Amino acid sequence: MDRKDPLGVFTFLSTFKRACDASGITHGQALALLGFRLAGDAKRSFASAVATKGARDRYAIRTYGDGVNWLLKKYASPDVLNRAYTEVVTARQEPEEAPRAYGERVERMCDRLEGLFRARDVTDSFVTGLHDAVKAHVLAFQLTRRDADFPEVVTAAQIYWEGVRQIKIDVRRSVRNTTTAIRPGSRPPSPGLIAALAPPGHPGLRARGPRSAAATAVPIPPTSVYPDGRLLQLRAGGSLQG
Repeated sequence: MDRKDPLGVFTFLSTFKRACDASGITHGQALALLGFRLAGDAKRSFASAVATKGARDRYAIRTYGDGVNWLLKKYASPDVLNRAYTEVVTARQEPEEAPRAYGERVERMCDRLEGLFRARDVTDSFVTGLHDAVKAHVLAFQLTRRDADFPEVVTAAQIYWEGVRQIKIDVRRSVRNTTTAIRPGSRPPSPGLIAALAPPGHPGLRARGPRSAAATAVPIPPTSVYPDGRLLQLRAGGSLQG
């Protein structure tokens, strides 16, 4: 019990009380033993408080009950209790956190407030923070098993969680293994695209009406006229013939 975890005072006092009850120790003996069981700053502060006198020259801590109340006021202050309670009621399951691990985390937070949370409150806080895909199934399970305790609810949530994850894996696998006849990247080009890109006389061209015939026609060399009226035609190699 220290300033790092002041709510450890609940666990300490509960354990100390059970040990005193089992040993048959009276309240007068318990006050002396309480100071010996403390350690660190808590031991020093408690010893100073026991030796301090208050009004009318009376000691501030005279009985075992006074010692317990002093420890609770010092370490379990209202602001610390409110913060711990808020952490419990706002706890949520992480995206990749299993329900069993999430349940253990909620249980640890409730154990810090030992005696302030009922078992039903711990179960309700756990179910509230579950993922939506699992919460509906767990709520339906609670309707059929109204007397289910916290471990049973955690086990049911874990089973539903594993089932949902397996369904997602199967869906991804089926989508990945599905093949189609024609994929977007392997679609054959249209005949018009072949006619536009292929050179004239390409064997892949087919006569498809006037447009294809014009695309496959051999070009006519340009002609000119001599001064005396004869036709002058350019050969393909660039020479002249008359």
